[in-house]
Amino acid sequence: MAKSLTPSIISALATPIESLSPLQIFELSVGGFVEVENNTLIFSKKASRGLGRTSRKEAVDVIRDTVTSAVTTVAGGSDKLFRLDDVLKTSGLDKATHRDNILQCLRDLREGGMLESVKMSDNNFQIFWRLTEEARTPVKPEVVIEPQPEAVIETAIQVKQPRRGRKNS
Repeated sequence: MAKSLTPSIISALATPIESLSPLQIFELSVGGFVEVENNTLIFSKKASRGLGRTSRKEAVDVIRDTVTSAVTTVAGGSDKLFRLDDVLKTSGLDKATHRDNILQCLRDLREGGMLESVKMSDNNFQIFWRLTEEARTPVKPEVVIEPQPEAVIETAIQVKQPRRGRKNS
């Protein structure tokens, strides 16, 4: 799998080649993002693939919260099976524009342990999703009761009361 582009490489790739600094040219050439063709520098295919990969990742990040809330709505906190189309309808996103991005979000949620995919047959037309057991069970917050300062002071200082009745001689 290809490594993510650093912010400095992304900004250098967004700059026209004529305006690049020598340091940027060096960084791009070490990474294989520029090449020489007919005595001129040009961006390589690796550069265009890297920019495309970065823009797709950004597009997925934009809709991630919408997809996560749609998944929790569709699943309803149970082990109910649902499809990609159910998430598309619930999220209200356009299928033609966002189908691949929603599918990538579902895969990311699967890798994060929130979802699991269930394949009902050998073809890809019967792939369902459901919440994992960990995602279905709500986490109960621990309640820590801290003692009040007055109660701590009263229990820490015990005053001895003199005994009544018997005298020490």
